[in-house]
Amino acid sequence: AKLDQLKYRVQRFSHETQLNGYLEAARKAEFKGQKKKALDQYQEALYFLRSDEIDDSLQLENIGEIEAKISDLSD
Repeated sequence: AKLDQLKYRVQRFSHETQLNGYLEAARKAEFKGQKKKALDQYQEALYFLRSDEIDDSLQLENIGEIEAKISDLSD
């Protein structure tokens, strides 16, 4: 049971780290006025969330925020 808990925590940490990497790169590009690069990174983050093993219904808040950013940058 403890090994399963540790495995879950490591997977969760890895997932959060990867997602945060995409989001941080997007925010940085947006800050620098690099709209196309920011849009690309938000799309990478959205693809990551949509294609991971976590049920999308558990990630609706993150997905919604990223979709809103993509929409804003696409206009």
